[in-house]
Amino acid sequence: MKPIARVAVVVPAHDEGKLIGRCLASVRRALAHPAAAALDRRVVVVADRCSDDTPAVARRALARGLAGTVVQVDFASAGRARAEGVARALAHWPGADPATTWLANTDADTCVPADWLARQLQAAARGYAAVAGIVPRGARTGRAPAVVSWPVIASPSGRVLVSR
Repeated sequence: MKPIARVAVVVPAHDEGKLIGRCLASVRRALAHPAAAALDRRVVVVADRCSDDTPAVARRALARGLAGTVVQVDFASAGRARAEGVARALAHWPGADPATTWLANTDADTCVPADWLARQLQAAARGYAAVAGIVPRGARTGRAPAVVSWPVIASPSGRVLVSR
């Protein structure tokens, strides 16, 4: 098992101009956590078929201390947008060993806890290949971003483990 050397956070977004700034502020806090701060870190926002100011708001948020990029696409698909973000993140590190790269994803209308990545990196250090979480129902109301609460769902050997 190789230690994680870099982490990318992918944030697909569709017309989330009102919420993505807070989302990216929470991602900035998670990336600043001591468990992640020494790693090579990158954020990729994928603005998918946005008709509002999502890309501009995201660019301003990235300019406040996040290394990353905003990609504009016309997929109308969160899954395709997420896949494009992962591809762009990996392309940023050509030749890097994929086993030393951690990929994290969150939605643009959520806020992640400050220890969000730290907990994922702890799981990776224990040999887990994936960690998934739950965004509470009602997160897309536009009132305020939801805080992600997540049980660990991980797979060190292809099997899925769910712990609450």
